[in-house]
Amino acid sequence: MRKQGRIFLLLLAFLTLAGCGAEQKETGGEKETGISVETEENGWAGIANGDMVEVPISEGVMLKAQVEMPEEGMEGIQTLHVRMDGFPAETYREAFGIQEPVEEWAYREGFGFEPEKVYNYSGEAGTGEERMPATLALGTDVYFSTKKWEDKYAGNYPVYSVNGLRDPWEEAVTNADLEFMDREEAIAAGREFLTEELGIEDARILQAISMRHEDMQKIQQNTIREEQELGYNIKSPTTMDDWSKEDDAYLLVYEQIFHGLPIVSYPLVRSDDFYIPGGTVELGLTVRGVERIQQSWSLEVLESRDEELLPLEEIIGALEKKYGMTLAGGLTLDTMKLVYYPYPTAVDPDAPYEFDLYPVWQFEYKKDEYGSDFVYINAVDGMEIVG
Repeated sequence: MRKQGRIFLLLLAFLTLAGCGAEQKETGGEKETGISVETEENGWAGIANGDMVEVPISEGVMLKAQVEMPEEGMEGIQTLHVRMDGFPAETYREAFGIQEPVEEWAYREGFGFEPEKVYNYSGEAGTGEERMPATLALGTDVYFSTKKWEDKYAGNYPVYSVNGLRDPWEEAVTNADLEFMDREEAIAAGREFLTEELGIEDARILQAISMRHEDMQKIQQNTIREEQELGYNIKSPTTMDDWSKEDDAYLLVYEQIFHGLPIVSYPLVRSDDFYIPGGTVELGLTVRGVERIQQSWSLEVLESRDEELLPLEEIIGALEKKYGMTLAGGLTLDTMKLVYYPYPTAVDPDAPYEFDLYPVWQFEYKKDEYGSDFVYINAVDGMEIVG
Protein backbone atom coordinates (compact mmCIF):
# COMPACT_ATOMS: atom_id res chain seq x y z
CA MET A 1 0.00 0.00 0.00
CA ARG A 2 1.29 3.46 -0.89
CA LYS A 3 2.46 5.65 1.95
CA GLN A 4 0.96 9.11 1.91
CA GLY A 5 3.84 11.52 2.09
CA ARG A 6 3.61 15.18 2.90
CA ILE A 7 5.35 17.45 0.43
CA PHE A 8 6.61 20.89 1.26
CA LEU A 9 7.37 22.89 -1.85
CA LEU A 10 9.33 26.00 -0.93
CA LEU A 11 9.78 28.59 -3.62
CA LEU A 12 13.44 29.55 -3.49
CA ALA A 13 13.35 31.88 -6.50
CA PHE A 14 10.75 33.10 -8.94
CA LEU A 15 10.51 30.83 -11.95
CA THR A 16 11.78 32.32 -15.19
CA LEU A 17 9.29 31.34 -17.86
CA ALA A 18 10.45 30.61 -21.37
CA GLY A 19 7.46 30.03 -23.63
CA CYS A 20 5.26 27.79 -21.53
CA GLY A 21 8.15 26.07 -19.71
CA ALA A 22 10.37 26.90 -16.76
CA GLU A 23 14.12 27.47 -17.07
CA GLN A 24 16.22 24.81 -15.36
CA LYS A 25 19.81 25.11 -14.16
CA GLU A 26 22.36 22.34 -13.84
CA THR A 27 23.98 22.20 -10.39
CA GLY A 28 26.03 19.28 -9.17
CA GLY A 29 24.50 16.89 -11.68
CA GLU A 30 20.91 17.62 -10.54
CA LYS A 31 18.34 19.91 -12.11
CA GLU A 32 17.41 22.87 -9.96
CA THR A 33 13.95 24.26 -10.72
CA GLY A 34 13.58 26.67 -7.82
CA ILE A 35 11.33 24.21 -5.95
CA SER A 36 12.48 21.64 -3.40
CA VAL A 37 10.41 18.49 -3.03
CA GLU A 38 10.38 16.04 -0.14
CA THR A 39 8.32 12.92 -0.68
CA GLU A 40 8.30 9.19 -0.05
CA GLU A 41 6.80 8.65 -3.47
CA ASN A 42 8.04 8.93 -7.03
CA GLY A 43 4.78 9.54 -8.90
CA TRP A 44 3.94 12.46 -11.15
CA ALA A 45 6.56 15.13 -10.38
CA GLY A 46 7.36 13.10 -7.27
CA ILE A 47 3.76 13.46 -6.08
CA ALA A 48 1.08 10.88 -5.44
CA ASN A 49 -2.62 11.11 -4.69
CA GLY A 50 -3.29 12.52 -1.23
CA ASP A 51 0.03 14.34 -0.81
CA MET A 52 0.18 17.96 0.33
CA VAL A 53 1.67 20.74 -1.77
CA GLU A 54 2.62 24.00 -0.13
CA VAL A 55 4.26 26.85 -2.06
CA PRO A 56 3.87 30.65 -2.23
CA ILE A 57 2.67 31.75 -5.68
CA SER A 58 3.00 35.50 -5.34
CA GLU A 59 2.71 38.11 -2.64
CA GLY A 60 -0.53 37.32 -0.85
CA VAL A 61 -1.30 34.14 -2.83
CA MET A 62 -0.49 30.68 -1.46
CA LEU A 63 -0.97 27.17 -2.82
CA LYS A 64 -1.62 24.87 0.12
CA ALA A 65 -3.58 21.89 -1.06
CA GLN A 66 -3.98 18.15 -0.95
CA VAL A 67 -3.45 16.74 -4.43
CA GLU A 68 -6.31 14.73 -5.93
CA MET A 69 -5.21 12.65 -8.89
CA PRO A 70 -5.61 9.03 -10.07
CA GLU A 71 -4.33 6.62 -7.46
CA GLU A 72 -2.52 4.64 -10.13
CA GLY A 73 -0.67 7.71 -11.46
CA MET A 74 -0.76 9.76 -14.64
CA GLU A 75 -0.06 7.11 -17.26
CA GLY A 76 -2.81 6.83 -19.86
CA ILE A 77 -4.39 10.25 -19.31
CA GLN A 78 -6.01 11.35 -22.55
CA THR A 79 -7.77 14.25 -24.21
CA LEU A 80 -11.14 12.95 -25.43
CA HIS A 81 -13.49 14.13 -28.13
CA VAL A 82 -17.01 13.06 -27.11
CA ARG A 83 -20.61 13.38 -28.15
CA MET A 84 -23.60 13.52 -25.82
CA ASP A 85 -25.54 10.30 -26.10
CA GLY A 86 -28.88 9.04 -24.88
CA PHE A 87 -29.27 6.85 -21.80
CA PRO A 88 -30.09 3.15 -22.39
CA ALA A 89 -33.74 2.79 -21.45
CA GLU A 90 -33.58 -0.98 -20.91
CA THR A 91 -30.73 -0.59 -18.39
CA TYR A 92 -32.77 1.89 -16.35
CA ARG A 93 -35.93 -0.19 -16.62
CA GLU A 94 -34.14 -3.15 -15.04
CA ALA A 95 -32.30 -1.03 -12.46
CA PHE A 96 -35.51 0.52 -11.12
CA GLY A 97 -37.54 -2.68 -11.20
CA ILE A 98 -40.03 -1.47 -13.82
CA GLN A 99 -42.07 -4.35 -15.20
CA GLU A 100 -43.59 -2.60 -18.20
CA PRO A 101 -41.46 -3.07 -21.33
CA VAL A 102 -39.81 0.04 -22.76
CA GLU A 103 -41.99 -0.23 -25.88
CA GLU A 104 -45.05 0.58 -23.74
CA TRP A 105 -43.58 3.70 -22.13
CA ALA A 106 -44.74 7.16 -23.10
CA TYR A 107 -42.21 8.94 -25.27
CA ARG A 108 -41.80 11.68 -27.82
CA GLU A 109 -39.43 11.99 -30.73
CA GLY A 110 -36.27 13.83 -29.77
CA PHE A 111 -35.47 17.03 -31.58
CA GLY A 112 -32.38 19.15 -31.99
CA PHE A 113 -29.56 17.93 -29.78
CA GLU A 114 -31.74 15.37 -27.94
CA PRO A 115 -31.55 11.57 -28.40
CA GLU A 116 -33.89 9.93 -30.88
CA LYS A 117 -36.49 9.19 -28.18
CA VAL A 118 -37.19 11.03 -24.94
CA TYR A 119 -38.96 8.73 -22.48
CA ASN A 120 -41.30 9.65 -19.66
CA TYR A 121 -42.45 6.66 -17.62
CA SER A 122 -45.00 6.90 -14.83
CA GLY A 123 -46.03 3.81 -12.89
CA GLU A 124 -44.85 1.27 -10.34
CA ALA A 125 -41.13 0.90 -9.61
CA GLY A 126 -38.79 -0.08 -6.80
CA THR A 127 -35.19 -1.13 -6.19
CA GLY A 128 -36.08 -2.99 -3.00
CA GLU A 129 -38.89 -5.29 -1.94
CA GLU A 130 -41.51 -2.52 -1.96
CA ARG A 131 -42.96 -1.26 -5.24
CA MET A 132 -44.15 2.35 -5.29
CA PRO A 133 -45.58 4.93 -7.70
CA ALA A 134 -42.65 6.62 -9.44
CA THR A 135 -41.60 8.60 -12.49
CA LEU A 136 -38.58 8.19 -14.75
CA ALA A 137 -37.53 10.70 -17.41
CA LEU A 138 -34.76 9.81 -19.88
CA GLY A 139 -33.45 12.40 -22.31
CA THR A 140 -30.22 14.32 -22.24
CA ASP A 141 -30.23 13.58 -18.51
CA VAL A 142 -31.95 11.23 -16.09
CA TYR A 143 -34.52 11.98 -13.43
CA PHE A 144 -36.04 9.23 -11.29
CA SER A 145 -38.12 9.74 -8.18
CA THR A 146 -40.71 7.83 -6.22
CA LYS A 147 -43.89 9.70 -5.35
CA LYS A 148 -43.11 9.21 -1.68
CA TRP A 149 -39.74 10.95 -2.09
CA GLU A 150 -41.36 13.82 -3.97
CA ASP A 151 -44.10 14.21 -1.39
CA LYS A 152 -41.80 14.01 1.62
CA TYR A 153 -38.53 15.60 0.56
CA ALA A 154 -39.04 17.89 -2.42
CA GLY A 155 -38.54 21.38 -1.04
CA ASN A 156 -37.55 20.06 2.38
CA TYR A 157 -34.04 18.76 1.84
CA PRO A 158 -30.75 20.51 1.21
CA VAL A 159 -29.67 20.77 -2.41
CA TYR A 160 -26.00 20.08 -3.06
CA SER A 161 -24.00 22.96 -4.43
CA VAL A 162 -20.31 23.10 -5.12
CA ASN A 163 -20.07 25.81 -2.46
CA GLY A 164 -21.63 23.67 0.24
CA LEU A 165 -25.10 23.40 1.75
CA ARG A 166 -27.48 26.26 1.30
CA ASP A 167 -29.20 27.98 4.19
CA PRO A 168 -31.33 27.17 6.10
CA TRP A 169 -30.23 23.55 5.82
CA GLU A 170 -26.75 23.89 7.33
CA GLU A 171 -27.88 23.48 10.93
CA ALA A 172 -30.52 20.87 10.23
CA VAL A 173 -28.54 18.09 8.56
CA THR A 174 -25.93 15.84 10.09
CA ASN A 175 -23.33 13.23 9.25
CA ALA A 176 -25.02 10.79 11.57
CA ASP A 177 -25.50 7.06 11.01
CA LEU A 178 -29.15 6.27 10.41
CA GLU A 179 -30.90 3.27 11.93
CA PHE A 180 -31.57 1.39 8.68
CA MET A 181 -27.94 1.64 7.45
CA ASP A 182 -24.81 3.40 8.64
CA ARG A 183 -23.35 6.24 6.59
CA GLU A 184 -20.34 4.40 5.14
CA GLU A 185 -22.52 1.44 4.15
CA ALA A 186 -24.91 3.84 2.43
CA ILE A 187 -22.07 5.47 0.46
CA ALA A 188 -20.87 2.03 -0.66
CA ALA A 189 -24.40 0.89 -1.54
CA GLY A 190 -25.01 4.02 -3.63
CA ARG A 191 -21.75 3.58 -5.50
CA GLU A 192 -22.53 -0.08 -6.17
CA PHE A 193 -25.94 0.84 -7.59
CA LEU A 194 -24.44 3.46 -9.90
CA THR A 195 -21.67 1.22 -11.21
CA GLU A 196 -23.32 -2.20 -11.20
CA GLU A 197 -26.90 -1.26 -12.11
CA LEU A 198 -26.56 1.94 -14.14
CA GLY A 199 -23.21 1.16 -15.74
CA ILE A 200 -21.30 4.26 -14.64
CA GLU A 201 -17.54 3.65 -14.86
CA ASP A 202 -17.00 4.75 -11.26
CA ALA A 203 -18.42 7.22 -8.76
CA ARG A 204 -16.64 9.08 -5.96
CA ILE A 205 -18.55 10.55 -3.04
CA LEU A 206 -18.60 14.33 -2.75
CA GLN A 207 -21.21 14.80 -0.08
CA ALA A 208 -23.17 12.40 2.12
CA ILE A 209 -25.99 14.01 4.03
CA SER A 210 -27.96 12.23 6.74
CA MET A 211 -31.56 13.39 6.72
CA ARG A 212 -33.09 12.36 10.03
CA HIS A 213 -36.86 12.44 10.23
CA GLU A 214 -36.81 14.69 13.29
CA ASP A 215 -34.67 17.24 11.42
CA MET A 216 -36.96 17.15 8.40
CA GLN A 217 -39.90 17.72 10.71
CA LYS A 218 -38.22 20.82 12.17
CA ILE A 219 -37.49 22.20 8.70
CA GLN A 220 -41.12 21.77 7.71
CA GLN A 221 -42.32 23.39 10.95
CA ASN A 222 -40.00 26.36 10.36
CA THR A 223 -41.25 26.73 6.78
CA ILE A 224 -44.87 26.80 7.94
CA ARG A 225 -44.07 29.34 10.67
CA GLU A 226 -42.22 31.63 8.24
CA GLU A 227 -45.10 31.50 5.76
CA GLN A 228 -47.52 32.49 8.48
CA GLU A 229 -45.33 35.21 10.01
CA LEU A 230 -44.45 36.84 6.70
CA GLY A 231 -47.98 36.57 5.38
CA TYR A 232 -47.06 34.96 2.09
CA ASN A 233 -49.95 34.82 -0.36
CA ILE A 234 -49.45 31.18 -1.25
CA LYS A 235 -52.07 29.25 -3.17
CA SER A 236 -50.78 25.94 -1.79
CA PRO A 237 -49.29 26.63 1.65
CA THR A 238 -47.01 24.05 3.24
CA THR A 239 -48.83 21.48 5.33
CA MET A 240 -47.35 19.29 8.05
CA ASP A 241 -46.48 15.69 7.18
CA ASP A 242 -46.34 12.78 9.57
CA TRP A 243 -42.67 11.91 10.12
CA SER A 244 -41.24 8.68 11.53
CA LYS A 245 -37.95 6.77 11.43
CA GLU A 246 -39.20 5.11 8.22
CA ASP A 247 -38.58 8.52 6.62
CA ASP A 248 -34.87 8.65 7.49
CA ALA A 249 -32.88 9.09 4.29
CA TYR A 250 -29.43 9.72 2.87
CA LEU A 251 -28.82 12.27 0.16
CA LEU A 252 -25.63 11.14 -1.59
CA VAL A 253 -23.85 13.25 -4.19
CA TYR A 254 -21.17 11.55 -6.29
CA GLU A 255 -18.88 12.78 -9.01
CA GLN A 256 -18.81 10.64 -12.15
CA ILE A 257 -15.48 9.13 -13.16
CA PHE A 258 -15.03 8.95 -16.93
CA HIS A 259 -11.93 7.34 -18.45
CA GLY A 260 -10.15 7.64 -15.12
CA LEU A 261 -10.95 11.26 -14.21
CA PRO A 262 -13.94 13.05 -12.68
CA ILE A 263 -15.86 15.45 -14.89
CA VAL A 264 -16.09 18.97 -13.46
CA SER A 265 -18.69 18.49 -10.78
CA TYR A 266 -20.86 21.58 -11.11
CA PRO A 267 -22.62 23.33 -14.01
CA LEU A 268 -20.67 25.85 -16.09
CA VAL A 269 -22.15 28.84 -17.87
CA ARG A 270 -19.81 30.27 -20.47
CA SER A 271 -19.53 33.93 -21.34
CA ASP A 272 -21.77 33.26 -24.39
CA ASP A 273 -24.42 31.81 -22.00
CA PHE A 274 -23.90 28.25 -23.25
CA TYR A 275 -24.84 25.92 -20.39
CA ILE A 276 -22.69 22.88 -19.55
CA PRO A 277 -24.19 20.45 -17.02
CA GLY A 278 -22.25 19.35 -13.97
CA GLY A 279 -20.83 15.86 -13.66
CA THR A 280 -22.51 14.91 -10.39
CA VAL A 281 -25.05 12.19 -9.71
CA GLU A 282 -27.51 12.75 -6.90
CA LEU A 283 -28.93 9.64 -5.21
CA GLY A 284 -31.60 9.39 -2.53
CA LEU A 285 -31.48 6.25 -0.37
CA THR A 286 -34.02 5.06 2.21
CA VAL A 287 -34.94 1.82 3.92
CA ARG A 288 -37.01 1.10 0.77
CA GLY A 289 -34.02 1.39 -1.57
CA VAL A 290 -32.96 4.02 -4.11
CA GLU A 291 -35.80 6.54 -4.40
CA ARG A 292 -34.14 9.34 -6.34
CA ILE A 293 -31.57 9.69 -9.12
CA GLN A 294 -30.55 12.83 -10.98
CA GLN A 295 -27.79 12.33 -13.54
CA SER A 296 -26.20 13.98 -16.59
CA TRP A 297 -23.45 13.10 -19.05
CA SER A 298 -24.00 10.00 -21.12
CA LEU A 299 -21.07 10.24 -23.52
CA GLU A 300 -19.79 8.45 -26.61
CA VAL A 301 -16.04 8.76 -27.26
CA LEU A 302 -15.35 9.70 -30.89
CA GLU A 303 -11.60 10.27 -30.67
CA SER A 304 -8.88 10.05 -28.03
CA ARG A 305 -5.28 11.23 -27.78
CA ASP A 306 -2.67 10.21 -25.22
CA GLU A 307 -1.18 13.19 -23.40
CA GLU A 308 2.01 13.93 -21.49
CA LEU A 309 1.21 16.23 -18.60
CA LEU A 310 3.37 19.21 -17.73
CA PRO A 311 5.62 18.91 -14.66
CA LEU A 312 4.59 20.56 -11.42
CA GLU A 313 6.92 23.54 -11.73
CA GLU A 314 5.28 24.59 -15.01
CA ILE A 315 1.81 24.40 -13.48
CA ILE A 316 3.03 26.58 -10.62
CA GLY A 317 4.59 28.88 -13.23
CA ALA A 318 1.16 29.25 -14.85
CA LEU A 319 -0.32 30.25 -11.50
CA GLU A 320 2.50 32.78 -11.01
CA LYS A 321 1.76 34.22 -14.41
CA LYS A 322 -1.90 34.63 -13.46
CA TYR A 323 -1.34 36.17 -10.04
CA GLY A 324 2.01 37.93 -10.54
CA MET A 325 0.42 41.16 -11.75
CA THR A 326 -2.71 41.14 -9.59
CA LEU A 327 -3.48 42.29 -6.07
CA ALA A 328 -5.06 39.22 -4.52
CA GLY A 329 -4.00 39.47 -0.90
CA GLY A 330 -4.87 36.71 1.54
CA LEU A 331 -5.87 34.17 -1.09
CA THR A 332 -5.14 30.48 -0.53
CA LEU A 333 -5.65 27.86 -3.21
CA ASP A 334 -6.67 24.97 -0.99
CA THR A 335 -7.53 22.20 -3.46
CA MET A 336 -5.58 20.88 -6.45
CA LYS A 337 -7.56 18.31 -8.39
CA LEU A 338 -7.12 16.74 -11.83
CA VAL A 339 -10.47 16.72 -13.66
CA TYR A 340 -11.94 16.61 -17.13
CA TYR A 341 -13.10 20.03 -18.28
CA PRO A 342 -15.74 19.89 -21.06
CA TYR A 343 -15.17 22.41 -23.83
CA PRO A 344 -17.92 22.49 -26.49
CA THR A 345 -16.76 22.10 -30.07
CA ALA A 346 -20.10 21.54 -31.84
CA VAL A 347 -23.25 23.17 -30.51
CA ASP A 348 -25.50 22.77 -33.55
CA PRO A 349 -29.03 22.96 -32.13
CA ASP A 350 -30.08 20.30 -34.65
CA ALA A 351 -27.46 17.70 -33.70
CA PRO A 352 -26.02 16.12 -30.53
CA TYR A 353 -23.53 18.37 -28.78
CA GLU A 354 -19.85 17.49 -29.00
CA PHE A 355 -17.12 18.36 -26.51
CA ASP A 356 -13.41 18.07 -25.99
CA LEU A 357 -12.64 16.78 -22.50
CA TYR A 358 -9.32 18.32 -21.43
CA PRO A 359 -7.32 17.09 -18.42
CA VAL A 360 -7.18 20.19 -16.25
CA TRP A 361 -5.89 21.11 -12.81
CA GLN A 362 -8.75 22.58 -10.81
CA PHE A 363 -7.67 24.92 -8.01
CA GLU A 364 -10.26 26.09 -5.49
CA TYR A 365 -10.16 29.07 -3.18
CA LYS A 366 -12.63 30.59 -0.77
CA LYS A 367 -14.16 33.59 -2.50
CA ASP A 368 -16.06 34.95 0.46
CA GLU A 369 -18.16 33.75 3.37
CA TYR A 370 -20.78 32.46 0.94
CA GLY A 371 -18.72 30.18 -1.23
CA SER A 372 -15.72 29.29 -3.35
CA ASP A 373 -14.37 29.96 -6.82
CA PHE A 374 -12.05 28.07 -9.14
CA VAL A 375 -9.03 28.43 -11.39
CA TYR A 376 -8.45 25.96 -14.23
CA ILE A 377 -5.01 25.29 -15.69
CA ASN A 378 -4.73 22.97 -18.69
CA ALA A 379 -2.52 20.10 -17.53
CA VAL A 380 -1.09 19.64 -21.05
CA ASP A 381 -0.21 23.16 -22.22
CA GLY A 382 -0.35 25.21 -18.99
CA MET A 383 -2.92 27.69 -20.32
CA GLU A 384 -5.66 29.00 -18.06
CA ILE A 385 -9.18 28.09 -19.19
CA VAL A 386 -11.63 30.95 -18.81
CA GLY A 387 -15.16 31.61 -20.02
